[in-house]
Amino acid sequence: MFSFIHKIKQWYKHQKLIKQSVLIPITSYDQYAALVKEAKDNSKNKVFSNCYMLPAEIKRLIHLKKFYQVKTEQGLAFADDEGDYYYLFLYVNMSVSFTFPSLEKDILIENVYYEGRKNKKQEIFESFLLDSGCEFLNTYRSIEDRPSLSPDKFFKKLEVLEKTLALEGKKIAIPSYKQLDEFEKVYRSIIDKFVQKNIHEKNAKHRQTLAIFIV
Repeated sequence: MFSFIHKIKQWYKHQKLIKQSVLIPITSYDQYAALVKEAKDNSKNKVFSNCYMLPAEIKRLIHLKKFYQVKTEQGLAFADDEGDYYYLFLYVNMSVSFTFPSLEKDILIENVYYEGRKNKKQEIFESFLLDSGCEFLNTYRSIEDRPSLSPDKFFKKLEVLEKTLALEGKKIAIPSYKQLDEFEKVYRSIIDKFVQKNIHEKNAKHRQTLAIFIV
């Protein structure tokens, strides 16, 4: 019941931010591209951005009505509404201070780079975010699409795991279609909404969070 009431309150706050033009829905890719061009043209220094999304992904978010321009004092910010939080993309002059607007959800900002290849601007961007009020979350490495184990080694490890679980009266099972809703509730209750990592602390305040994501 509490969760339902919380979502209703959050929805009203979201609508209020739209009416106040703090969140401005992006309705086309051309609108997004024009805003980015304007921000770059009007900046005295070169604009830095942490937006690495391809046009197709931005168009998908626009189609889902989950992509917003965020009102800021300087630079340009876009928010991808991920349900429980906003994933923020910035186009900023890092020599000018930046203030985050107050939104109804937590904000996640990522600094993405290849391992061992973080450049000076990306280092400055991290400091820029921390100086702007972000708190550091963690450094994460991407999951490669290539299995690290050969099929033989994988199935041997799986067999050991299944035998260990059997001793405890447990087994690995794939949820049926009817169980998916219940499974999702349990899954979401134990993971970090940002990066799907277990967490053990609660923070009632909305956070501006910096996650370092290494590719």
